[in-house]
Amino acid sequence: MALQNRMMTLVAFLQAQNCSNLPGSWRHPATMLDFLTPEYYQRIAGTLEDGKIQMAFFDDRLALPDIYTGHHAEAIGAGVRAVKLDPCTIMMAMGMVTQRLGRATYSTTYYEPYHVARVFARWI
Repeated sequence: MALQNRMMTLVAFLQAQNCSNLPGSWRHPATMLDFLTPEYYQRIAGTLEDGKIQMAFFDDRLALPDIYTGHHAEAIGAGVRAVKLDPCTIMMAMGMVTQRLGRATYSTTYYEPYHVARVFARWI
């Protein structure tokens, strides 16, 4: 069987909030603290587009995380991952500075990751 000319689709998983998947990253001297501004997300969009990433995906949490203690008080007390910005607003700001970067969001409160992946696999 001849090899097919196949292309990989690259998707960036992003979070519209004050933390990342790297605990303690806020303490790094080069950390950008302007995560509440459109310019912050526009810089990210430019970097993704320059890196040939096809899509930016934001999970849209509709509830506070309480998976570890069964109660949201822990998340509120720590102040991390308790609040997310509206991904639609963030995606509009990113779209203002890009031409080829796709943007998407989906609720990860009610749907399991495998379901979300299957839904988006049809779009790409």
